[in-house]
Amino acid sequence: MKPQGVFRQTGCRELKQEQEKGRGAPVRYRVCSERRDGREHVILSDDRTGSEAFIIPGIGCNLIRCRLEGHETIEGPPHLSMLAEYSAEYGVPLLWPPSRIAGGTFAFRGRRYTFPQHEGGHHLHGDIRHLPWEVVSLSASETEGAWMTAELRATDHPGWYAYYPHEVALRLTYRLKDGRISAVLDAVNEGRDEAPYGFGIHPYFTLSGDALEETEVAVPAEFQYDTSELVGIGRLPERTVLCRQLDGGLTVSALPAELDHVLLRLVPGKRECRLTRRRSGIRIVFGFSENLAHAVVFVPEWAHAVSLEPWSSITDAFNSPLPAEWTGLSGLEGGQAVRFEWQWHVERLGQ
Repeated sequence: MKPQGVFRQTGCRELKQEQEKGRGAPVRYRVCSERRDGREHVILSDDRTGSEAFIIPGIGCNLIRCRLEGHETIEGPPHLSMLAEYSAEYGVPLLWPPSRIAGGTFAFRGRRYTFPQHEGGHHLHGDIRHLPWEVVSLSASETEGAWMTAELRATDHPGWYAYYPHEVALRLTYRLKDGRISAVLDAVNEGRDEAPYGFGIHPYFTLSGDALEETEVAVPAEFQYDTSELVGIGRLPERTVLCRQLDGGLTVSALPAELDHVLLRLVPGKRECRLTRRRSGIRIVFGFSENLAHAVVFVPEWAHAVSLEPWSSITDAFNSPLPAEWTGLSGLEGGQAVRFEWQWHVERLGQ
């Protein structure tokens, strides 16, 4: 296994000086690494817009803080020590696959897989959310912003590879530019056997200073899945009143309290969600790639936040009796690659 967060040990002040060498004026964008609370942080900065992003490579490459245009957008852990244990509950966890696998087991292409059981006898949200990633590049320029690239390979992690025996490599780039945070995840199967996969992200958008009844969420929802049970979606999704409400914008306090989460199939060609925080006077605009065709709206009990989660596949897609076109069930063939993208920015209301 490669060591956690492998990259040059450079402090922010030192790296800033290096980036400004030979220049007549301070640079706008900066990137650095610092050790805080026993963990390496990668920090991307945009001084002109007052924007910063903090990423923890050693715990799932989780983006735990993101200030854009002077406004905090992500709810991170109260203490960094909590992130390793609760890696799916703060920041922006990466999910491979998203949600639950009933009993942690499924069959794909005639092969039986048995994943670890995380919650209630089920596998939850994959394990890349807490594995250490290797940082391979840190850079900044006036034209390209500040960015970080990190990699994760199944073969470097014996525990993961033991139950997911595929030579899958993930390459993630986070970029801060023009007051906007964006990400690209490339996944490639470097082996021969087809690898089952699903991907999603779980950003906890903070509502700090905003009440639920004054906060509105808008999602381009076409159909709603039955999530009255946490696993075992066996019915086709339906066009519901809630779909129409979310499409037009719905206050967070009006979401159905009887459901743990709302799982939606999105309108083709529409991949933009909006979170309007009226008391703060801002709107977070969150967009993602077309191959993330499903989205979850989730309000956690442990944080004052709303999670808007784009997924490529639904809950327990591997065991669902529904056709693959409705579950997002996919395999990555040998030599095949797939790319996922997402980004968000802040708009001020009334402008």
